[in-house]
Amino acid sequence: MVALQEPGWAQFLPKGTGVSDSVWGRRHNTMSWIVLVHIPVLYVFWVFMGLEPLHTLAEVAILAALLVIGRFQAIPRVFRATSVSLGLLSSSALLVHFSGGYIEAHFHFFVMLPLVALYQRWLPFGVAVGFVLFHHGVVGVLDPASVYNHPSALAHP
Repeated sequence: MVALQEPGWAQFLPKGTGVSDSVWGRRHNTMSWIVLVHIPVLYVFWVFMGLEPLHTLAEVAILAALLVIGRFQAIPRVFRATSVSLGLLSSSALLVHFSGGYIEAHFHFFVMLPLVALYQRWLPFGVAVGFVLFHHGVVGVLDPASVYNHPSALAHP
């Protein structure tokens, strides 16, 4: 029987078997860097759009806190990954909120979830999926204008 050769890009796809310490470290550093970049970019964008600077600072402080927790070496790796994952999804939620619920901003979630899957652990991924469900389900019902901007979703979130 002939073994099939994996294409070169397949090495980057999750296999569900966990990852080595070095691979996990590289992925965690990359995702931490992504959260870090979101902090000043989102802050400057929101202030430029005319939003209250102190309110905006308080919002991005959440991202900073999740990042600090995710980088704290004394915490077990799975919880550090979960914290950074929450930082990634929180940046999506904040982008949607401050954009006024524009549908295009929701696509940010579609980029962040596959990144979280690269941890290849159920806890960070499950928390991330739960975050999206909570954000769109609960927050979308309680305050639809902060999640959606089109009349149909506002009327029937």
